[in-house]
Amino acid sequence: SASWDEEVSGSSLGWEEFNTNFGRMREAWRDAKSKS
Repeated sequence: SASWDEEVSGSSLGWEEFNTNFGRMREAWRDAKSKS
């Protein structure tokens, strides 16, 4: 089940990266919205 462990850690890592990118995008969008 070593391959299963690798898959889980890989998907969770991608999810973390997605959350980080989404947070940055939301911050930038809020910034642009308040400036207009």
